[in-house]
Order: sequence, then structure tokens, then C-alpha cells
Amino acid sequence: MAGINFTSLLHTPPARVVAAWRESVRQEDKWAEQHGPATDGPRLRAPAWVAMLAISTALVCLIFAGVAIGMILDGDDSGTVGLLLTLGLAVAVGLVLWIMLRRQVTKVASGWEEHYQLMAFANDNGFDAAPVAEGGDLPGRIFGRGLAGNRVRRDLVAWTQGGRQCHVATESWHSGNPPDGSPPEDQGSCRYLAVLLAEEELPPLVFSSNEIVTAGAAVEQTTTAGPTAEQVAATVFTPQVQALLAVPTAPWEAEVAGGWFIVYQPETPDPLDIAVWQRMFALIDALPPYPLAAPA
Repeated sequence: MAGINFTSLLHTPPARVVAAWRESVRQEDKWAEQHGPATDGPRLRAPAWVAMLAISTALVCLIFAGVAIGMILDGDDSGTVGLLLTLGLAVAVGLVLWIMLRRQVTKVASGWEEHYQLMAFANDNGFDAAPVAEGGDLPGRIFGRGLAGNRVRRDLVAWTQGGRQCHVATESWHSGNPPDGSPPEDQGSCRYLAVLLAEEELPPLVFSSNEIVTAGAAVEQTTTAGPTAEQVAATVFTPQVQALLAVPTAPWEAEVAGGWFIVYQPETPDPLDIAVWQRMFALIDALPPYPLAAPA
């Protein structure tokens, strides 16, 4: 996929920009009546004493400046000293307030820089993105696990490539904490890529450990007009696709489920890694045209 702008993935954004963006996410969550990760943590609010100090300093400086200017106009040289002291007080208090604001902004932005970079990358390229969303409604093996309220997607980016609907996100699930304090029965997280191959359901297939296997005895039973498992395997898992999946340093697993081609990245790759994005774009380009049809 040509013409991708990776600039936002390379440069750490200013803390003030990230803090302002996080506050906008917080407001969107509030408006949507959601409790996303931005809802927790420090807020971009100044303590009450900051406003009182700023107002008090401004009033004192105005009074002192007025007196000093009056003394200067009367020919009293000590008025110049008074004016300089007034300016020094204003600068000192302003510096204190700037440091306080800087600390607050840095605290709010902390941990959200990468999320902002990913959303900026999506915006630069005309993709849809969300820092947090509901769990994915997909037929793959990691979806629908855990409790409904404990399924969530993070760092979601969606786009259209070659006429195919595509999105990448990190799916997390949790089955809840048992009353006896034992570990949850099912919890986990996985970064995945989903590409729509066809509107119709396809025979389920799995690519794992560099092999293509069927996903159950029923896979041979397809719709009368649909492609067989062998045809789907030959059309989807071409040598090029297999080579992109089976990179030795970071092998990915994949499956055909429903009408989707879903890739699992078990090592939880860095969402800002340009090499990972280039690999995903190349993998999507290597897939058959949408919609998938049986070979003639």
C-alpha cells in the first residue's frame, strides 16, 4: 500500500498536545456515557490556590506599578526601582504558575503519548481510529470470551485497502474475579488484524506453525455455491501470504472464520512499529480480491 505517511509514528508529541487530546477523549466518553481508560487518572485542572495567587499577584502588581509610575513622573528615581521590583514579582509568580501548569500537563499526558501518535497516524492517512472501543464482533477464536462488560478493544485503526474492509486492534477479555479470590478462569489480550474476504461464510481454516489445517470435521460441508476448504486454502494462503505470516523473528497465526481473514500477533507488537504496519499492508495486498470467489 503506497503513499502512507508514517511521520506521526516517529516523533514524540508535545505533552500539552497529548493532554488536550486526552481531555477531549474524556469528554467524548462522558458524552457517550462510557467509562474508558481516559476517565481515570489525573485531570487537567489547576488547584484553587493557583487562581487566587494569580489574581492577587495581578492586583498587587497593578497597585505597585501605579505607585512606581507616579513616583517616576514626580521625578523620584526610587520609582524606577519600585517598577523593576514589581516586574520581578510578576515574573517570579508567573514562572511558579508555569511550572505548576507544566507539571500538571505532563502528569495528564503521561502514558498517553503512544495512543496519541497512533490516532494522529490514522488521521494523517484518512483512517478511522479510536483509543478504546467495545469488544470485536468477529467469529475468530479470541472474540466473545470473558464477560460482556469485560471485553474491550484498544488502539483500534480501521481502513479500506483494495476494496477490503480492514482493521487492527488489541482485543482484551476477562471472565471476572471468582468470589473465592482465585485467578479468573479466562483472561488475555492479543493484537489482531481482521480483513473481510467475503460476505458469505467460508470454510474455517487455520494457519499455525507454518501449516494450514482445517478447523473441524464440518469444514468440508460448504454451501452449494461456495468454495471448498481446499479452494479457500489455495486462494487465500498463497506462498506469498504464508511467507509474510511465517517471518522467523515474529511468526503470526491466522484463520479464516466466517467471511473474515484474521491474523493474530501473539507477541503483542508495538502499535507504532513501522515495520509491523508495512508487513500488514503487504499481507493485505497479497490476499485475493474482494469478494473471494472459488477458482475457475
